[in-house]
Amino acid sequence: MLAGGLVLAIMIVPFIISVSRDVLMAVPVEQREAALGLGATKWESTWQVWCPSRKLELCLGFPGLGRALGRPWR
Repeated sequence: MLAGGLVLAIMIVPFIISVSRDVLMAVPVEQREAALGLGATKWESTWQVWCPSRKLELCLGFPGLGRALGRPWR
């Protein structure tokens, strides 16, 4: 059981990463450029502009975990 759980956990990580990346890439380029233009670093613009603006979508991406486990999204 432990080995199966670890393998499943490792197998769904790329799925979660790809969903999260797609959500973050949906942020308008103008927002990122505005944050960088105001003097924010790339790290600051990611954590203070991108993530808060897509917080709901990122949280909704984790039910994709259920899809990866074999349960349909409802």
